[in-house]
Amino acid sequence: MDDSLEQILVGQSRALELLAQGHDLESVLASLVETAEANRPDSQASVLGLDRARKQIARIVAPHLPDPMVQFLLEAGIALSASPCAAALHSGQPIWIENVETDPRARSIREIALEAGYLACWSQPIFDSSAELLGTVALWTTQSGPPSDREMQVLLQIAHVAGVVLERHETEVRQRQLVEAIESSGEAMIMTDHLGQITSVNPAFTRITGFDEDEAIGRTTDFLHSEKQDKVVYRKMWSQVNSGEAWSGRLIQTRRDGRDIHVALTIAPVRDVNGETTGFVGIEHDITDDIRREESLREAVRLAEDATRTKTSFLANMSHEIRTPMAAILGFAELLLDPGMDREEQEEMIHSIRRNGQHLVEILNSILDLSKIEAGGIVIEKVLCSPALLIAEAASMLRGRAREQGIELEVRIYAPFPETIETDPTRFRQILINLLGNAIKFTSVGAIEAQARWTECGKIEVAVIDSGIGIAEENIPTLFRPFTQAEASTTRVFGGTGLGLTISRGLVEGLGGTISVESEVGQGSTFTFTIDPGPNMADATFLDESSLTQLASQRQLLGGLTITTRNSKAS
Repeated sequence: MDDSLEQILVGQSRALELLAQGHDLESVLASLVETAEANRPDSQASVLGLDRARKQIARIVAPHLPDPMVQFLLEAGIALSASPCAAALHSGQPIWIENVETDPRARSIREIALEAGYLACWSQPIFDSSAELLGTVALWTTQSGPPSDREMQVLLQIAHVAGVVLERHETEVRQRQLVEAIESSGEAMIMTDHLGQITSVNPAFTRITGFDEDEAIGRTTDFLHSEKQDKVVYRKMWSQVNSGEAWSGRLIQTRRDGRDIHVALTIAPVRDVNGETTGFVGIEHDITDDIRREESLREAVRLAEDATRTKTSFLANMSHEIRTPMAAILGFAELLLDPGMDREEQEEMIHSIRRNGQHLVEILNSILDLSKIEAGGIVIEKVLCSPALLIAEAASMLRGRAREQGIELEVRIYAPFPETIETDPTRFRQILINLLGNAIKFTSVGAIEAQARWTECGKIEVAVIDSGIGIAEENIPTLFRPFTQAEASTTRVFGGTGLGLTISRGLVEGLGGTISVESEVGQGSTFTFTIDPGPNMADATFLDESSLTQLASQRQLLGGLTITTRNSKAS
């Protein structure tokens, strides 16, 4: 082996060593340029590299070419007639310009090349391992003539090593870009081996699942499985993936904090050059919020459909509720025109007209109250008042109706109880009358009791307890919706607009409280509501048993009223 060939091999080894050590691309290519120039002392070499799209020059490494020439090569680009290097790129074959002065292929670069003292240019294409063109390596000499066989071999060897270097660089760039994309992706990425054991995850995996990389690597994905997820889905997923096909679908997973989330997952096999599966890659993103929005939308649609059905039923019911008393009023009014009717019959018809008229007013008032509540226009006027008296008075107003049905209506107030509170007495009384009226309507045997107490959280609590027909558990969630009763048949049997509880809830909330219900079919119901007593309860007077009894006695409200201590049991 002659010295020049050995020098070429050493130069190539040096370039590959720099590449393995992670030196930048320009440094590695510059070492190849020096190797080429060392073989021909009267020459300067250049390496031209194309961009990824192979559309333009990405770089020129030519440390010893004059700057004007380097600038010219960059600006001329890869047009066919731009330079010998461009001609080699277009043909994919070596281009030997033996005489710059006479060769027409050097016409565009002739002036600047001669000015730099170059009389010949030999350009060798650079290919990657798949024979894709990456650039050229060129040798510019100060003597005209063709290259010798040895010089051709040198250029070919340098072009081969340059191809390895450029291909390795492009691979590293792609890998780096891929890693950056994976690291910055908002979607979790999971890589596993062929056994399904995790080999790597990205930061989004930790953000979505809560598990750190160290907690995930080496484990199968079983630790993400939720008990709520049907195991059949996992079996179908792995069956499809192990058969060589990708799988996409939705899963429920459990985060590190124990919370379940919904994810959209795509998993596919990773194969080697022989087509053998070496692992799997999974990409997933959290769709929990999307699922909630879908569920909310479905619920909104369901509620809208329920509201439409309910209002339709309400209108039909209102037609009956309004037309029945109106027909009675008109009928009795027409009968009153009979001059032969005796006075007793006239008075009975007048009373009937009055009762039906009052019923119509109640219906219209209920509709107006509901409209005000839904529009936020209900007026709350808070004044000092006695809650014990309000409760006893409301019960007293309805006790006659209860006794007509053969049931007792009692009030139990637990001491200590505030003497006065700051609330709207009219609305408080309206709530009580609505709840007690409902209890009377739906109770045929037994008793009704209103219990009142002062709660530890500083509110007035009233419970209306009846032994009536009760409410099925599935109907309770709809009780406080407008135009709703537990069942459509309830309206037909017991009458009513189905607005009372909705109005009561609106009024309770307007008084700063809440309302709830407990019920069992055939056993009865308990409606409990609270109200805010106002801001000045720190200095309020609380009544004991004797004080409450005395207050009730003064107002002649003892009938059906029981005063007891907080710890006593209600009868």
